[in-house]
Amino acid sequence: MKKKHILITALICLVAVFCSACSSGTPLAKAAAKLQKSAEKGYYEITYVEADDKLVIAITDRTDLDALFETLNKYIDGKDVGTLIFDTRVGDDINNGTARTYCDKIAALPCSSIKVLGVGPVLSEYIRWAPAVQKADLVYMAALLDPDLAKDNQMLADTENAALLTSVERLWISDVHLSDLKYYPNLTEIGIDAFLIPQRSPWADDVEAGDGESSGDEETAEPTARTFSGGSVYKYLTPETGVKRLLIAPTSPSYDLSETGNQYLFILQLQYPDLLINPPETEQAFDPAAPVDDAQLAAVKDVPLPHLSEAGRSSVIRNFLNDEAEDCYNKATKLTLTSDSPVVHGKALICLVDPGKLSSETWYDGTYWPTKRQWSYEALPTIVMSEDIDGHIPTPDGPGDYETFIYVYPIYVLYGSYNAGTEAYTMTYKCQVFDFRNGVAYEAKTVASADPPQTIYYSGSPQLKASGKVESKDLYAYLKTLKVEE
Repeated sequence: MKKKHILITALICLVAVFCSACSSGTPLAKAAAKLQKSAEKGYYEITYVEADDKLVIAITDRTDLDALFETLNKYIDGKDVGTLIFDTRVGDDINNGTARTYCDKIAALPCSSIKVLGVGPVLSEYIRWAPAVQKADLVYMAALLDPDLAKDNQMLADTENAALLTSVERLWISDVHLSDLKYYPNLTEIGIDAFLIPQRSPWADDVEAGDGESSGDEETAEPTARTFSGGSVYKYLTPETGVKRLLIAPTSPSYDLSETGNQYLFILQLQYPDLLINPPETEQAFDPAAPVDDAQLAAVKDVPLPHLSEAGRSSVIRNFLNDEAEDCYNKATKLTLTSDSPVVHGKALICLVDPGKLSSETWYDGTYWPTKRQWSYEALPTIVMSEDIDGHIPTPDGPGDYETFIYVYPIYVLYGSYNAGTEAYTMTYKCQVFDFRNGVAYEAKTVASADPPQTIYYSGSPQLKASGKVESKDLYAYLKTLKVEE
């Protein structure tokens, strides 16, 4: 009896351990196991990644959404859950009716909280799912969405849903462009070039885009480092946005930078130097379901960019200077005029209306034919950098980094007229130096001049005006004669 008693006790313990193991599964694990049994006949796919407690549901137009969500909701009701991602099945489009119903059911999820809530690219546009973001620590979707556009187009989304969508604080996207960032005033963290849907999804169209997980008989690919090429970030991500950290390719083990990727980071260094990012060429392991440890990050201003070309650096700086050139001109024209010989002090912002970009003849009134100095609206001035003039004048390394403003511009003086009635003008180029350090504007100097040609040719009606054309090389040559002082 003693042996029999021991055997029964051992058996009871074994059953208890087994039951304990079964009951310890997460709500998503239990839901996945149940849903997997009916996936084929229910016309949906289930992918569950145990290590991440991640459940991906992909539907079709034929999916019985009521049955699917009845099962899912049974296991997550009142629970805290891990990563829950809703997608569409590979190669299957869904109609507006199915998409709206799908989104309405996502919006009504009965769980208490969600570590990561994700939606595939089709569903990202249907913001009816937005109420669910109130339960999510992190939201994941294809790209930043303009909610005003999403409220229309037969999606019947309302203003309340748009407000909910833009209330998120942590958001990861598979896109890299941030032009719609202004619609998300509460963001503190944005992840870009991120992929949380297994690579079988149409959202990720190559092996690199996947996160290394799969389901069924598909092969599992190891995650690989990514080459980041950047995207739209100029003037979209600034301290005013409230974003504290930008994670680049956070689902990859590391990333490196292409030339345009280097420029992307250089733009951030100039417009948001204290932004925290994950540095390139550094091993990384971010868990989207957990808060980011800022010790893994660095201020973008402290990230070296040894592979950024001088041409790329110059291109970025020119963009910033172009944006502030007109304000600089307006400020400069208010300085006190002096007849002293011009002197360039410190670095100079040089704006030159390129004669190569100006048409020497026109068929229309009201185009760019100034008879006195004016800012060039029709012909955006070229930003001249130090390398353009053999290093003679030091130029800015970033926005606002100058003490002198130099404007090289044309004026047109009436010379006469052709026998067809076309007015003939002399093109004269002037250069004026404005010294912010000393608060003076030096008188403009004539640089070069070109009389109109003796003969013009046309077909149909004659043009209204014609002029000579100054050569660009003469303007650059003049800039190299200006006196420069530190």
